[in-house]
Amino acid sequence: LALFRELDHQPGIAQALNIIGVIANQAGEDAVAKSAFHECLRVCQHTGEARRIGYMLHNLAYTAQHEGDCQLALDYGRQATQLARQRNDIYDLAAALHSLAGAWTGLAQAARAARLLGAHDAALERMGALFQPDEQRDRARIIASIQAQLDLAAFNEAMAEGRGMTLDQAVAYALED
Repeated sequence: LALFRELDHQPGIAQALNIIGVIANQAGEDAVAKSAFHECLRVCQHTGEARRIGYMLHNLAYTAQHEGDCQLALDYGRQATQLARQRNDIYDLAAALHSLAGAWTGLAQAARAARLLGAHDAALERMGALFQPDEQRDRARIIASIQAQLDLAAFNEAMAEGRGMTLDQAVAYALED
């Protein structure tokens, strides 16, 4: 990061901040992660790196969830989803379902969250994409929160309903008020 700052290489600064944020997130250091993600977002807004802006919005959504501000997490997730729609990026749309699921479960919408996880998983499978290991901590937290609100049968039913949704249906459902 120091070298990129010295060179004033904005994409390098953004990449380094992103990595710092992800490492801090994995270590449970949410304040450090949040700071790095916010700075990275500012750099990317300056350079116009739309894809990384979306990543930072997802990362900030998870950080907001960790802090218990699920309305803010929903707002970040919705912004990221809109960017992915504008770019017609189906992978980022599928990823949005995961972060939005975390926001919705924190807003006591566990069945919706489970449907979104099911839709997320099915969308990744249809693309032949893999679940990102750095999201495992958040996934475990989201599932635990859903299961604290739903019994196993309701959880499994909602997941199956989500798996039956198309990506467009799931995104529309995730964005509904």
